[in-house]
Amino acid sequence: VEDQRYLTGTLGIKTDLDLRSTTEVGDLAESPMGKGVHFIHNPSRAYKGIFEAEGMAAIRRSFAVLADRSNYPIYFHCIGGADRTGSLAYLLNGVLGVSEHDAETDWELTFYPRRLPELTSEYTGVDYWRREGHFREGLEKYGSKTSSWQQLVVEYLMACGVTKDELDSIRRILLEKGAENAD
Repeated sequence: VEDQRYLTGTLGIKTDLDLRSTTEVGDLAESPMGKGVHFIHNPSRAYKGIFEAEGMAAIRRSFAVLADRSNYPIYFHCIGGADRTGSLAYLLNGVLGVSEHDAETDWELTFYPRRLPELTSEYTGVDYWRREGHFREGLEKYGSKTSSWQQLVVEYLMACGVTKDELDSIRRILLEKGAENAD
């Protein structure tokens, strides 16, 4: 109850964007934060999955929610807050002009414990903990060799069906000073 009061009272959360699968959500029909919070269940994918048809459709739906000022403040999450949540945040950071390095670091910090030793798979020799490489590989299909990371993100999102107006709305909402008075 104390957490619920903090999320809805102090933070003023209006929308609960739940990225978990239907199996993970079960028969949940409203936000655990209460009836006053708009519950949107949008089963999503992570990593390479965001480049598959179902993953692209989920990204499209999430960005439509993010583009609507009436949904803010938004709490978006999956079950652990790293994979699906991290994938959406990674793309959102690209739209907002965050550098690729900082977006990758942000994603890593949401999941990996501090001082995690460098772990390398004894089978593949690949650093298992650098899975965000899937993002770059997938995004490169949506731009040219001279495209910036942010341009690749925007081109990918537009291929998902996200419109320029929606991207502009997200930027206005999240970047402009006094955004609550914009539009």
